[in-house]
Amino acid sequence: MSGDRDPVVTRTIGGTSMRLPLSHRLPDYLERYPNYGTNIVRLAKFLVARSPQMSVIDIGANIGDTVALLREATDAPVLCVEADDHYFSLLEANARQLGSVVCVKRFLGRSPATVRAALQTSQGTGHVVAAASALEIGTLDDLLGEHPRFIDAQLLKVDVDGVDFEIVAGGVELLRRSRPVLFLEYDPTLVAAQGLDARAALTWLRQEGYGHFVAYDNVGDMAFTGSLDDSLQLDDLHAYAAAKRSLMFWDLAVFHQEDEVAFAAFAASERRWCASRGHGAHSR
Repeated sequence: MSGDRDPVVTRTIGGTSMRLPLSHRLPDYLERYPNYGTNIVRLAKFLVARSPQMSVIDIGANIGDTVALLREATDAPVLCVEADDHYFSLLEANARQLGSVVCVKRFLGRSPATVRAALQTSQGTGHVVAAASALEIGTLDDLLGEHPRFIDAQLLKVDVDGVDFEIVAGGVELLRRSRPVLFLEYDPTLVAAQGLDARAALTWLRQEGYGHFVAYDNVGDMAFTGSLDDSLQLDDLHAYAAAKRSLMFWDLAVFHQEDEVAFAAFAASERRWCASRGHGAHSR
């Protein structure tokens, strides 16, 4: 939808009045699924208790909704990266009431490149498709060279519909230097549509030193905890989401192997949160 068929409206998200397209599905998700988006808020609250001066990177920032939710937990500075022109204009407008936020319009990937592609958006999300126009791709590490305030970010959230792991790979210096907790979407169908291998990306993360994770379903409910060393569990995680063909996917909070104590503490706090609401989660 475009133009007057999809006007910009105002909705309350995380206690903040936000501008977004009428077609954006986020308000419906928040109404239908009470746990939607609360997982990253609890993660941020956990991390800021350990590191009060933490900063956050949000790639695929969209209209700034994740920052609005995070403001329930922390006023940490956030670097928001969004590639779509329309969403970016709304992000900039919304960010003015969200405290310390830096907004950057940029396409990111594994390495610098010029590709024939475009960003196609609909109902609050978007993905890259082949096109005649040229698209300039940068890397997260290069971007952080321009914004050194975030060079030691403790939380990296990426939600870009299929190229999440490519963007993380373009931030390998950040991973090796600062070991941020990663909050990523794992949707094998979207990844495969980009000609990429989601399962292989998990193996790569393990090679880069990441260890345990908490898995959530796509409406925010904790499902289980796991290890990147457990290849059978990863095969199951991959197969289940692949069979759902984007009707269901995982959100993964992934901790570096050097942060095993932090992972164990966060996983325990998540289990307590689940128990307080009458549902449990599995661990392996």
